[in-house]
Amino acid sequence: MLDCVCMVRTFIAVRVSDSVRQSLTSLIGELRNSGADVKWVAPENLHLTMKFLGNVLETRVDEMAEAVSRACEGISPFEMSLEGVGAFPSIRRPKVVWVGVIKGKDVLINLNKNIEAELEPIGFERERRRFSPHLTIGRLRREGRPGDLADRLSMEFNGGECVVESVYLMKSTLTPKGPIYEELKHATLKHN
Repeated sequence: MLDCVCMVRTFIAVRVSDSVRQSLTSLIGELRNSGADVKWVAPENLHLTMKFLGNVLETRVDEMAEAVSRACEGISPFEMSLEGVGAFPSIRRPKVVWVGVIKGKDVLINLNKNIEAELEPIGFERERRRFSPHLTIGRLRREGRPGDLADRLSMEFNGGECVVESVYLMKSTLTPKGPIYEELKHATLKHN
């Protein structure tokens, strides 16, 4: 009998509260009217990606989860606030539409450094780009068709605050209707 080599597409994330999710969903509703050809993130999929890991053997999930738990040691639950709307690489030539992080930004940067440091010894390459905490809310399908999205991205947005109490190792299953995310494991932040 042959053993199945099962791969899972994975990433590490921080989730947002229901109230923040509602604010983000309202924002997406406003931006949807811009005329831009954007694939907006489904409300249930809204999260802040700490690190994308890609396709890995399912048998490595526990090892990865242990690394995430070690990365969270010494980090207490913290408040995170979402404010402002922007785009990568720029507002005039958007490819990715995002919401920024204000409160909690430094903690997220530190947490990302810990995650990178714990995953590197078990074979995950460090990200070359500097980590900039943000929450992706949409991706343009075609470059050069931003409609009046650029004007709308300069609007003020306050998405509220939430308390980050856990970091999640997530599975992403790609489907024609969009990705389906599923929690594999999580690490709880503990009060020091």
